[in-house]
Amino acid sequence: MLTDSKVRSAKPLAKSYKFTDSQGLYLTVSTSGAKLWYFHYQVKHRPDGLITLPDETAIAIETERRLKTKARYHSMVTNHLLTRTNKYWIYVFYIVPDQQKKRAIELLFNSVKHVIVDHQHIPLEARHRHVFRVYTFEELRGLALNFG
Repeated sequence: MLTDSKVRSAKPLAKSYKFTDSQGLYLTVSTSGAKLWYFHYQVKHRPDGLITLPDETAIAIETERRLKTKARYHSMVTNHLLTRTNKYWIYVFYIVPDQQKKRAIELLFNSVKHVIVDHQHIPLEARHRHVFRVYTFEELRGLALNFG
């Protein structure tokens, strides 16, 4: 178990070492004395990037240059919603180069009517769809990240 006293008393040694927590959190102490925090979590689909806003809202970033299959988007929607349930991130931003790709991706997302979790069909509602946002590069430039 990681405690404040363990972290504060960690001194550099001849070889880097780490303290672990039972829930995926760990601290590495390098030979120079630098302390780096890591959190290991399991997700089936990792986003291209992750942004954390000052209010600690986490946003997954997906960049799309080419469209994928409907089945792939279905899988991604399922995985992102499960990950959101675990609170690793709250929103998913899809960044596309132009309006044509934006419309195509929105159509693909709208074609996903349900997700399958533990062998159960769960219909997608507006609150689920609200998680996913699609922006062009131009739209992203003028975006004010206010979710309060």
